[in-house]
Amino acid sequence: MSRQYEKSISVLRHSLDLNSNSANTHIWLGMDYTMTGELFRCPSRIPRGKSIITRPPISEGLWGYAEARSGKIELARERLRELTERSRRNMLLH
Repeated sequence: MSRQYEKSISVLRHSLDLNSNSANTHIWLGMDYTMTGELFRCPSRIPRGKSIITRPPISEGLWGYAEARSGKIELARERLRELTERSRRNMLLH
């Protein structure tokens, strides 16, 4: 897998210009910001993706990862606990 995050960010921004309601685009843009170290941009993206679709596990996991990377360890741990509980209740989407 190529790690061309800057190029991906550019493509994802253009995609949002075409369809600002794309949950996956918001989520992946947040992840790319996380991977490039632009953590200040990430938290604003992943929740937008989450609000468009109902709490998908991928957005919860990516959001927790971004929180951990930005030093918000306790928030990331809480998100992990929530995901673990959801999986125990078999609520994860496949």
